[in-house]
Amino acid sequence: MHEFAITSQLLETVLREMEKHNASSVAEVHLLVGELTYLEPRQIRENYRLLTRDTKLANSRLKIVKSKGIVECSTCGYKGPIKVLTDPEYHLVYPTLTCPKCGFFAKIVRGRECLVKRIRMVV
Repeated sequence: MHEFAITSQLLETVLREMEKHNASSVAEVHLLVGELTYLEPRQIRENYRLLTRDTKLANSRLKIVKSKGIVECSTCGYKGPIKVLTDPEYHLVYPTLTCPKCGFFAKIVRGRECLVKRIRMVV
């Protein structure tokens, strides 16, 4: 359900930018979504389609790029993909904040972002 709130905020951001640049419409919106946000691109696209209907964004295209989760360990210097555990009994997949190399705490350096990277407007 949080995809709806995120998409609503996305539209507010795009409409503000349109106003700043006196744009008449938008051709494309490029969104970067980190895998650790657990946002579902399919739901964001559907919400976008519904929320932009009958607006200046009605004919715009939403392009979503997913970024992988990356952690960094201050103990051993590892920087790379996050360790993911699975629990087949409950059908769960979840990331850990431990270093895949040494097992100590690792901080997330990428994968939690949800950013508007580009808006292609028609002025």
